[in-house]
Amino acid sequence: MASPSVATTILERWGSSQSTINAKEAVVPFFANRPYVSIPMNISDGLSVSTGRTPNKLAVVQGDKRLTFRQVSERANRLANALRALGLDTGDKVGVMMANIPEYIEICFGLSRSGFVIVPISHRVIGTEAAYHLSDSGARALIFDGELDGAVEAARKEAPDVAFYIRIGEESPGSLE
Repeated sequence: MASPSVATTILERWGSSQSTINAKEAVVPFFANRPYVSIPMNISDGLSVSTGRTPNKLAVVQGDKRLTFRQVSERANRLANALRALGLDTGDKVGVMMANIPEYIEICFGLSRSGFVIVPISHRVIGTEAAYHLSDSGARALIFDGELDGAVEAARKEAPDVAFYIRIGEESPGSLE
C-alpha cells in the first residue's frame, strides 16, 4: 500500500501530462479522514465515481446529443445486462466496430462493467480483415454500427464462431435506444 505522502504525490500528478501511473492500480481516498488505500480499478469504476458525485453533469456531448453521467451509466448497465442475458460471461471477448460516436463510450463502459474483454475493430476495415480480428481474438459477439452492414456481412461468412451480431443505430433491432 502506498503511504499517504506517496499517494498524494501520485494524485497530484494524475492529471499532468508527465504522469506515470501504474495502469493496474489507482490510488484513491478511502474516506476523507482515513489513509489512502490501493484498489484495482477498471474504466467503469471511473464512471461509477463520476455518477455518484455528479450524476446530472454532462458526460458526453456530440452535436445535439447530450448525456449525463447518470444516463451513460444507466445505458451501460442495460447493455451489460442484455449481453449477460444472451449468455455471455466474464472474460468473453466482444468486438466493437464503429466510429467514435457516443454509443462507443457507452459500450466500452458496459463491457468493462461486466468483465467482458473489449476487442476494438476499426470501422474502416473490410470484411475479411474484420473476420480475421474476430476469429483471431476469439470474440463471441460483435457490436457494430448499422452503417457497416456490408463489411459485417462479409465478416460473418468467415468468422463462424461469433455467436451474436448486435447492430446499433437508427431503426436497428439491436439498438441501444
